[in-house]
Amino acid sequence: MVDIERDTLDNVKYAKPEAIPTFQLTTYLMLAIIGCTIVTYAFQGRNEELWLLMTAPFNISIEGNIFGNVIVVLMIFGFAEFYLRETRRDKLIFDIFLSGILATYAVTFFIFFEDRIVGAGTSIVGFSVLAISIFVIFMDLLTWMRRNIVEDKKYISILWIVPTSLAVVVFLDFLARFLFAAYIVSNQSAIFHVVGGMIAFAIMAMLLRVRGGGLIEPRRTALSGPA
Repeated sequence: MVDIERDTLDNVKYAKPEAIPTFQLTTYLMLAIIGCTIVTYAFQGRNEELWLLMTAPFNISIEGNIFGNVIVVLMIFGFAEFYLRETRRDKLIFDIFLSGILATYAVTFFIFFEDRIVGAGTSIVGFSVLAISIFVIFMDLLTWMRRNIVEDKKYISILWIVPTSLAVVVFLDFLARFLFAAYIVSNQSAIFHVVGGMIAFAIMAMLLRVRGGGLIEPRRTALSGPA
């Protein structure tokens, strides 16, 4: 909402939009995980399979491991939400969130109808969000370098462009190593994580096509440096 303060009938002054909490969707995700897990435990033995299917993207009772499937997932999503809000791409946050959820449902229902086992859980959300975040940051870096070096011809700023770029590359390397270590290497559900991530990317592409906007178009504030 935008507050409107009328000084006169002809002079309308618009106040700044109300600030959106930085970790709003991360908080919603946390509440969904807690709520869905409680609901499933409450309905144990009574249409339990149905409840597990319905709550699969948020339900840690499917996988256990509270640290890996709750704390780590919330940290990943919190990081993604913080970065996208800082670069003024708030709409992408919901698109990434939705793509991870829908990808989880797709994999969950495939596993169920193929093997009659309720699988998936929050790990596909974590994998999808982290994979998409790595891609977004990498493309932001390339766009930022092209804008500063090629388009704006800020060759004099090479002393801060090079170390900044190297720092981002090192950080991306850390994220990629964490992605593989947590969700792929020696993980019995690695194939489901990879397939879920691919589905999430496809859903993201469709959402962006329908809703407009771009995944790899950083705002002027992305990775900003001295003018």
